[in-house]
Amino acid sequence: MTDEPDEVLRKFEELCYWVNSAFARIMEIERKQPNYVAALLAAIGCEALSRLCGHKKEEQVFVEDLIPPGCPVDREMAADLFDVLRNGLAHTFDTNFIRLPDGTTIEIVVSWKEMPHLGLRPSEPPGIYMNCEQMRIDLEAVYGRYREKLRASSYPGRKLPPTWTRKRYKAANEEAIEGWRRFLEQ
Repeated sequence: MTDEPDEVLRKFEELCYWVNSAFARIMEIERKQPNYVAALLAAIGCEALSRLCGHKKEEQVFVEDLIPPGCPVDREMAADLFDVLRNGLAHTFDTNFIRLPDGTTIEIVVSWKEMPHLGLRPSEPPGIYMNCEQMRIDLEAVYGRYREKLRASSYPGRKLPPTWTRKRYKAANEEAIEGWRRFLEQ
């Protein structure tokens, strides 16, 4: 038996604290709400939890847990939503569009609290509403369910999965190595 801590549970509690507290603080803003910041936090909070739990797909928690069963969005559609939300916001600070084979485009409309979550915006181009307040509520519930699962499966010495650790290190660019060494010798 080892007295090493359960690294997964420890890292989960840390992740849960930072994501939930950041989301709560963002949602307190009353004027000029940062819709995109809140939506990006929902997406990356799901992605981080997927990686921490060792899921093969980074969108798994978003697709299977954040998008509620019984809503008009199925799993395949949810995977599209994750991609256009997460990558659009992370790379251009705007949502991307979904394009159907017939050329129809679907806009992702990030709503603060007022529009129905995962509801249809029937105007041109048609769109789907993603409600930040509902995503915050749903994400807190998802983290709560995962906390129960991770605590129930906890054991001393459990290590972080490769899905969590593999992208946490970047090899320094060849041209930057000497600069990094000089920096560390200050």
